[in-house]
Amino acid sequence: MFFSSGFSYDPDPLKACQEAFEKALEKFDTRPKNKEILGMIFMSPKYDPQQVMEFFKDIDFIGLTTSGNISLSGEYKGERSGITVNIIDKRQVYCETFSASVMSRRPREIGNMIAERFKNPFNSSIILFACPFYDVSEILTGIGENSDIHVSGGIASSDRNRPIFIFENGSIGSYMIGGVFIEGVRTRHRIFQTCKIVGENFLITSAYENIIEEIEGIEAEDFIWGVSPIIEDPEAMESSWFIALPIDENQEIYKFIPVAEIHDGKIFLFEKIETGKIAKLAFLSRDFAKNSAESETNALPEDTDFCLFVNCVARSTMVGKNDVSTINKRKKSKSLKFEMSGFLSNGEIITLKKPTLLTYTGVLSLFSRMTIM
Repeated sequence: MFFSSGFSYDPDPLKACQEAFEKALEKFDTRPKNKEILGMIFMSPKYDPQQVMEFFKDIDFIGLTTSGNISLSGEYKGERSGITVNIIDKRQVYCETFSASVMSRRPREIGNMIAERFKNPFNSSIILFACPFYDVSEILTGIGENSDIHVSGGIASSDRNRPIFIFENGSIGSYMIGGVFIEGVRTRHRIFQTCKIVGENFLITSAYENIIEEIEGIEAEDFIWGVSPIIEDPEAMESSWFIALPIDENQEIYKFIPVAEIHDGKIFLFEKIETGKIAKLAFLSRDFAKNSAESETNALPEDTDFCLFVNCVARSTMVGKNDVSTINKRKKSKSLKFEMSGFLSNGEIITLKKPTLLTYTGVLSLFSRMTIM
């Protein structure tokens, strides 16, 4: 075993760090020394980050804030959120942390720098942690332009208007990006979908900023109301709606842009949209989300060493407990022995053909140690 995790929601930050750290360490047959540990820390913003960083000052660590912690025992949100300490044993795999300021360069250049630093001929992976205050997609594009390395991870979150930030070995910031490079691992994914696609492709024929004026040459509001009567799912009429832009239609992977309002003939979105885009309609569906988790966990690889579950905050609100119980059920039915850890996110990072940012999904990244000849 080269990975373990521990969790605590003790309100005292130092006690929480100590408890979570000890829970992770005790799972190893022989405890690694501090210099043999890489720590990934998922932390509730209710804790003082300076105290947390001081506690872990003798190990190589990186962390982020999250509105909720995930383990095989459940999801922990609100006052039950706490600190998850994940340990990678450097005696068994080569790994290192890294971070960069996004204020210093353009996002794509940051991605290029990460790719250049970790060009590697062996199976290797990056677990990337970002903040929602800059263009993460551009960073991922920069990595994909210069490397075939596999990237997973997610975007930090928070609750109650508390701060969002990344921290690494004494550095901290809301405009930082960072992560972990691991050599000699294979990474696979399972994507838990939350938004159900309805209807056929359509062309956005007029749009500016975050407003859609026309779809297929028809006033956008009229087009939507023309489609709605043929949607038979009763859940749809009470749900949030989205414009779905295809990322990989063969795998039915989309970018989902939430609809803010529909009035005066127009559709108002929470993000910008361009004329000429091909899109579909989608809505949040609890039943679809549960079925997706069931389907995606049907064939978990037996050689999985650990899982990182990055779950969208909105998905967690709908079906968070169901996701963990579904993963547990599959783990037990197949007698699998992997560890799992995770956090609630504002975006989920996955590698399809290239590193990609998803939204409104749960991404289960499966890591397996490879033998390097």
